[in-house]
Amino acid sequence: MLNASETTKAAIDAVNRGDHQRASELLIRVITVQPDNEQAWLWLSAIVATTEEKRYCLEIIRDLNPQNFHAKVGLAKLGVGAARRPVELTRTESHYISTALPKKSTHPSPSQVYPSREYKEPIDDAYPSSVILFRIILLTIIIAILSILWLFHENILRLFMHIMKI
Repeated sequence: MLNASETTKAAIDAVNRGDHQRASELLIRVITVQPDNEQAWLWLSAIVATTEEKRYCLEIIRDLNPQNFHAKVGLAKLGVGAARRPVELTRTESHYISTALPKKSTHPSPSQVYPSREYKEPIDDAYPSSVILFRIILLTIIIAILSILWLFHENILRLFMHIMKI
């Protein structure tokens, strides 16, 4: 059986190969043995499926080591400040995280701390602002080209007639 350091290395290799399922199993094994293993929590945060799970893992790292640079950056990217915000998880997500946590951990599982949430339909944004902006710019270009053609239509017509005579 591999020790925690070797298991973590094997998990990192699995992540690099794209085998997130195997990496998750190995990292959970490490966290079960060493709940204060920042590296294992960090790699687990990189492969979990949802932002809530990622935030939970990063908050564990921040609790273990408030000076951890990667946890600070990761939480900042997720929009989490110094204060702990409640994480809302579905029943499936809560089960996934609670099974990932060691049984003797001092950290409570998300299902113990946070209530589960109702599924909300995503907002149907038929035309994102970038599409609207693109259409406005395209329309402006077309109008500019037509304006130029209108201004010089007599000269263009003469040139065309001259070419046709030749």
